[in-house]
Parts: sequence; C-alpha cells; structure tokens
Amino acid sequence: MALGKLPPELEEFLLERSCTLLIKGLPGTGKTTLALEIINQLADKEKAAYFSSRVSKQRLFSQFPWIKEKIRPEHVVQIPLTVEDVRLSSVQYLIGQVSRTLREIGEGFLVLDSWDAFANELDYAERLKAEKTLISMADTTGSRLIFVSEQFDHLNLEYVVDGLVTLRQTWVFGERAKTYERAEYVERRSVRELEFEKLRGVPIKNRTYVFTLAGSRFTYIPPYEALTPLEPSTCVSELDKNRLSTGVKELDEITGGLVRGGIFLIEIEHGVGLRYLPLLHVIGRHTSSSERAVLALLNFIPLPTFLEEKPEERGILSIVYPEETYDDTAVAYVREYESLKHRYGEVLEIIDLDAIETRFGSRRAVEFLIDAISRGFSDKMPVIVLVKGGMVSSGIASRLASQHIILKEMNGTLLLYGVSPRTGLYSIVSEDRKMRMIPIL
Repeated sequence: MALGKLPPELEEFLLERSCTLLIKGLPGTGKTTLALEIINQLADKEKAAYFSSRVSKQRLFSQFPWIKEKIRPEHVVQIPLTVEDVRLSSVQYLIGQVSRTLREIGEGFLVLDSWDAFANELDYAERLKAEKTLISMADTTGSRLIFVSEQFDHLNLEYVVDGLVTLRQTWVFGERAKTYERAEYVERRSVRELEFEKLRGVPIKNRTYVFTLAGSRFTYIPPYEALTPLEPSTCVSELDKNRLSTGVKELDEITGGLVRGGIFLIEIEHGVGLRYLPLLHVIGRHTSSSERAVLALLNFIPLPTFLEEKPEERGILSIVYPEETYDDTAVAYVREYESLKHRYGEVLEIIDLDAIETRFGSRRAVEFLIDAISRGFSDKMPVIVLVKGGMVSSGIASRLASQHIILKEMNGTLLLYGVSPRTGLYSIVSEDRKMRMIPIL
C-alpha cells in the first residue's frame, strides 16, 4: 500500500480557502509528520511555507527525506517551500515574517510548528491578540494557516480556528489480559489515533481514525470492510520443507508461515465480526492453488461472494457445518477429510472451534481440537484454529498452538498482532484486491 494518505474529511476541509487548523498532540504523536503530509499532498501546485521553532532546515529535510521528492531546491519556483528557522525569534518578528510570507504564497499553506514556542512568551491578552491577528491575515490572503501545539488545556485558539485535530498514542490490550498473569506485557501494543473535534463546514463521516507513521509518512487507515473476496499476494506455496505460505507476504514474514504439523491459532476479539473471513479466503485460495485441499468447519454460512469457486477449485475447497449431534458432526467431518485426502493427498484444516463449543460444550470442543492436532501431526499439515473471546477452550488452544495471532477492531480498522511469535501491531488493508498489512508505527 502506498504510504502518505490523509483522511478524506481533512482533505475536503483544507481545500477551502481561508481556513485555519489546529493540530494538537503530545510529543512524538506525529504532529509534524501530519503537517508535512498536508503540504506534500495538497500544496503541490501551490506555494507553501513551514515555520519551525525546533529544527533547522537541514535537520528537517534530513528527518523527512521524502519531502524532497516533492519540494527540491531546483523546484522552488514551481513548488516553493520557505523553511524559516525562527527558534531565536520574538513573536513580533514572527508575525511580521508570517505577514510577508502570506502575501507571497497567497492561497497556499503556512504551518507554524510549534505555535506554543512562540505564544508561551506572551501573556493572555497578548497571545489572544497575536492569534486573532494571524487568523485575520490568513483570511485576508485566502491562505490555509496550520497551528501545531503540544498543549492540551482549553486554549482560546481552539475556539477561533476552523478545524481542530487531536493526535494520540494509546495502548491496546488483548482480552486475555483480564485473566492471564503477565498477559498485559504479552498483549500490550501501542496504536495511533486521530480525532476530529471540529471541521467547520465539512460533514465528519468518521470522527476517529487509526494512522501510522511508517516510512516517516502520515498514513491514515480507512475502516476495513469485507465486501469482496481478495486474492493471495504471494505466489510461493512453500516457504521451505517445514512451512507453507499463508498467501499474505507480510503475515508470512512476521509469523514464519504455516508450520507443518503445528497449530496456527487465530483469536478473534469482539467487534471484528465476520471481517476475518477474507483472511481465511486468501489462505484457502492460496492453498488450493498448490493442489492441496482445504476443509473448513464453520459456524455460519459465508456470504455468497465468498462461496463462489473458480473452475479449477471446485471440489478442492469444502465446508462442513455442525449437525444435530456432536457424533454426527465429527463423523461427517472426518468422512469429508478422508475423501479429500484420498483425492488430493494433503488437506489444510480450518476449524472454527466456536462452532463446536457453542453447540456441544467446551469438553467436546477440546476433544475435536485434539483429534485435529493428531491428524495434522500425523499428516505433517498445519491446522488453523479460530477462537473467540470468552470461549472456555481458547486457553487450551493457546497453550497447544505453535503460532498465535490476534485480530482486533479499533475505529473500524482491522488490527493484527502476534502473541507467538510476538510481533508489533499491523493494520489489514486491501489494495488492488490483494491483502496487505501495514505496521502501526
């Protein structure tokens, strides 16, 4: 997925002339990166100015080298970017410089990073006057004026600007942290959030977004919707003699792929719903492309689009649903497994353990799991097991699993991280009908 994207609401807001925006956030939350991304995305055909109170021009371009691709010294006439080092300047001098620059850039963008460094030198009345003066100048010239602040108390500036965006870095805890010792350390990951507190004149469809600073770029993550099947992003069916590919390149890299004879546990937290279905679809399609069969025990009937098979896959992908009794379910499942094994040699099992536990109890679910583990170990094939929050059998499944990942929903975004092996936090996105994973940094 291409890095460097702004939420659509923010883009729409900043396309209007004479708008003012305040970006708030603690140090390290990505305020400068967002401000530079705005310049990079929206000021390519307009003039822009970036006033820094903390870093010099040389250090700015060294820390954000990607901006050179858009704003190079030799292109200053086409895309001028004035970087003023005003770390030692007074507020009065700054206002004079801003006034001069705004007249030069006209309807372009001007970023003050950070406004606190200038405004904290003033008393209340002087600060209020300076802010109103700057906003009035931006309104007169039709410019877009962006303030960057690290202060979270209720500033007067919050009420006079047209838009207010807050950036946060919060912690993610898996649901198992409530019951397992040291699970807080195992589950703890940080996620970045952007919240629109106001965008005057623009409807806010999603008030909060997850974003990443991967590659020193600001990239928002849109809500994940499982509407259409996705295709595998890798072509290699075997990573080596002991591991099969999942069909998702990044998932192979962070987990090591599907271990032959091992359990690949997917824990699905509340709120994810059926949005994990595309992942199973990708794994199944990728496995079938290597002439291996796939047998799934599911608790529901998937959407019709996910049941559609390609001509070459007919018969190689099979789904079994729970029957009236556990014995009937187990017999039907094993019978289908033996049939697929006879025809194709190797069978990848995908078992939604909730399908057994909700109907026949946790003891039967563990029994079904043990049988699957025995088949996988004997046939040297991976077994994918799905568990959901609150299941009694999930604890046993996690202890038996050789690999364990968790799927979590936040602000509509589908997140994934590994417990074993331990990994960072990733967002799952679709791009050109391929499943991709982007690190949340």
